[in-house]
Amino acid sequence: MRDLAMRALDTARQQGASYADVRVVRFKSESVAVRNQNVEALTWDESIGFGVRVIVDGYWGFAGSHKMTPDEAHAVAARAVLVARASAKVPGRKADIGPPQGGSGTYRTPIAKDPFAVSLDDKIALLLRVNDAMQRAPNIISAESNIYCQREDKVFANSEGAYTEQELYETGCGIEATAVDEGEVQNR
Repeated sequence: MRDLAMRALDTARQQGASYADVRVVRFKSESVAVRNQNVEALTWDESIGFGVRVIVDGYWGFAGSHKMTPDEAHAVAARAVLVARASAKVPGRKADIGPPQGGSGTYRTPIAKDPFAVSLDDKIALLLRVNDAMQRAPNIISAESNIYCQREDKVFANSEGAYTEQELYETGCGIEATAVDEGEVQNR
């Protein structure tokens, strides 16, 4: 991802951008939902892409793509410059982003275990056990549980020397039981 970002920044500068930044994002998510003793939903998603923003002659331009190649980084940065030049033809206030912002760093969500390293079978087995436990309670007529996890890898680089990498994890789960007591339905 770093090489792609640097290629886009180089192209933007060579084609006249006074400022450029690149954001590359890889996203992965998985969710499992179980109702009673049946898997009701299973989703898995993965995507990747990048965007290039530039300022040329005081005006913004943007372009993006999902193709992660050096040639595409070059083409997207060039397209962003063209968009900025077209934006400059419309009267308006010029961009002012303030003093240069450099700096670099990395951040990784602290985790004990990668949620994607836990097998799908283990996740489903856990949800089935949870539902079984809920359904053993008196008056429970329906039990639902779910697990969700996502990972987002981000790179940000700009023409002022900034470069950051982030690896962000998010997880969650939920349970719900429906009970009937004296003819009344109650969700818990």
